[in-house]
Amino acid sequence: NLSAYRNYNTVQLSDKTTTLDQLDLNTLERYPKIYRQDRVAIRKSLTTLTDNQNTQILSFLTLDLSEWSKEIWEGELITPQVIRYPGGNSTYEHALEVNGWVLQWNGDVVETKTEYCDDDEIIECEESISLTKILGLALADSINPCAISVLLLMLLAITTYNSKDRKQILFSGLAFILAVVLMYMIYGFLIIEAFQFLQSITLFKIFLYKGLGVVAFLLGVLEIKDFIKYKPGTVGTEMPMFLRPKMKNIVSKITSPLGAFSMGLFVTVFLLPCTIGPYVILGGMLSTLDFLKSIPYLLTYNIIFVLPMIAVTFLIFFGMKNIKDVSDWRNTNVRKMHLVSGILMIILSIIMFFGIL
Repeated sequence: NLSAYRNYNTVQLSDKTTTLDQLDLNTLERYPKIYRQDRVAIRKSLTTLTDNQNTQILSFLTLDLSEWSKEIWEGELITPQVIRYPGGNSTYEHALEVNGWVLQWNGDVVETKTEYCDDDEIIECEESISLTKILGLALADSINPCAISVLLLMLLAITTYNSKDRKQILFSGLAFILAVVLMYMIYGFLIIEAFQFLQSITLFKIFLYKGLGVVAFLLGVLEIKDFIKYKPGTVGTEMPMFLRPKMKNIVSKITSPLGAFSMGLFVTVFLLPCTIGPYVILGGMLSTLDFLKSIPYLLTYNIIFVLPMIAVTFLIFFGMKNIKDVSDWRNTNVRKMHLVSGILMIILSIIMFFGIL
């Protein structure tokens, strides 16, 4: 533990004595606590502070708290913890987390640049989520060949049963797509809940966003692998082969829009193995938000995800293409679809890992 006493802004390090305003906190080893009057700065994780963050923490230790609290600082307000030391303990009214450091003090509350989600989270919520990332993930997912394949099988069953009724094709296609959106919204909330539970683990929480970037990169590599050497049924990019007969058997029984909706709710289970990757990444990003704030992001993602299915449904309804034409196009271009999806995922992984956007 280090101390900055009441009348001296100095700290004693292992090899020298320095003043607080010249201290580089990144050079400190392990997890020090720096006490000064009615405040304390505690390192909770081994992160690298920016120059601004280093200055902010040093200002916390050197300025009068009345001056310091008037500034708008970077960080997230969290619940203060009791600080124990040999011979006693200290309690504080306020706490602010700044990139692995926790500042605790008594006095006025500060304003922060970051909107915080709840008392336990330590990553910046809204800043880690952008429309660019949502669009990129959704586009990478929307061109997934297996989602279109399931729709085509369903439409084939409808046209076989009602070959001359185009309205049945349209309504059944839209009912199926609506069911997919509803089920994927539910899956999205479940994924978010799972990530929020995992964030109770401090180490997981700290590396969450970079970890999602790594997952996005690996998914992109899998997609590009399917372009270079295509193998149907790769888990993470396509529906596994052992699931396909079961799914075809279920979809072949659809004969009406109501049936299409009901089956759409069920067959999303078969879609998950080939679409879950980007959706898990989205869930991890949205896990820093509360329930209501996550809804627009999930809805935006899922609308983009089903756009190709909507396009296919209308192309067949208006007679511009038949099911065989679309199926042949899908089979001819399946490797290219994997390539585009892979490139999008790798670009997103770089953006996420290095915090570019």
